[in-house]
Amino acid sequence: MKRLIILFLLFPTLVFAQASMEFNGTTAMVHVQDNAALDDFAAFSLCIWENHDTSGESNSGRIFQKGDQKWFTVSATNDLRMEVTTTSTHAITRTDSDAFGTNAWHFVCAKYDNGGDRKIDILLNCVEQSYDTEQAATGTMDADDAEYVIGNYQTAIRTFDGQLAYAHIYDKLITTEECMEIMYKPCSIKDSLQLCTLSGIEFDQSGNGWTFTHTSTSDNSDGPTVQLTGGSR
Repeated sequence: MKRLIILFLLFPTLVFAQASMEFNGTTAMVHVQDNAALDDFAAFSLCIWENHDTSGESNSGRIFQKGDQKWFTVSATNDLRMEVTTTSTHAITRTDSDAFGTNAWHFVCAKYDNGGDRKIDILLNCVEQSYDTEQAATGTMDADDAEYVIGNYQTAIRTFDGQLAYAHIYDKLITTEECMEIMYKPCSIKDSLQLCTLSGIEFDQSGNGWTFTHTSTSDNSDGPTVQLTGGSR
């Protein structure tokens, strides 16, 4: 008991949490507030905890989607795929098949730098994966002025099937060390953080105050074990 009291005095804002948002594989989605401040990042990192039951609607359940310009998805063979469209050759990366399994929590990230090698890196639990496809972009990156959607395509034809939690959007390439920190301490890295949600994907913790519109989602008490604290950098 004395140890617990000491820990509380030292870390009064430390909370361990487990929760998520359920996506039904047919209609569920979360629309992020449409704002130009989330458009046309030359470099970006998209990260989220996911637990998929199946590969989703049409075997292509969307994790993140931004119009027809960017999408991060689970595919039929338990792989991850990300695409960024351009006026010429699109950047496309797909991990090897069976990169991860169903009914288990994974922290997944996709990173792209239009001023770098113009290839997409995909990380699973902050480890870069081996790829079946890794195609560099050529041409000019398409304008992406549509809103972000989490868990689906804008017109609800690529619904994620399973649970999502703790979505992050950065307008930079995050490092491995930063990835490891936000995996277990969501929203803790504030540098270049443009959007960050807690488990229910209902409240933006980035400081930008984005709002969210939910369709057919539901809360789930299952989730990854993460640490919520008042600290940040």
